[in-house]
Amino acid sequence: MATPDGPPSHPWQKGKGDDYTAFVMEVHVCETYPRQPVRMVYTHHDFQSPEDRDTARGLISAGEEQIAYALLLNAMRREGFIEALIQYQKDKEFLDRYSAADVDERQDLENELAAKMVTVLSRLIRKMAPEVARETLMMMSSED
Repeated sequence: MATPDGPPSHPWQKGKGDDYTAFVMEVHVCETYPRQPVRMVYTHHDFQSPEDRDTARGLISAGEEQIAYALLLNAMRREGFIEALIQYQKDKEFLDRYSAADVDERQDLENELAAKMVTVLSRLIRKMAPEVARETLMMMSSED
């Protein structure tokens, strides 16, 4: 059952229920080998099944907003994890200090981590947005 303070308990049942609607997206990731100066990462996502596609189509904007939000939220979680690992590698007491901190100290540490996440993700968005915009418009203009 969904609560105002959090998501329904896992596992979520696919489809439209009384309290929520759930569907599954699969994300495929491909990283090229370094023939160029850097490795390139490519991604593709799609519904796991036709039933998932039908469920999403029943949502506002056919699920596009929910999918975009879910993928962004997970990108932010991954970046938070990466930044926390980097901080931990620099300072092995980092997590112990967080665990022992009072509410104000925890908020300070959380804000520091959030600021690092914003810096990295903002830089990536500025760098990648023009190419993604071109790709989006090309894809949409070639649809029948």
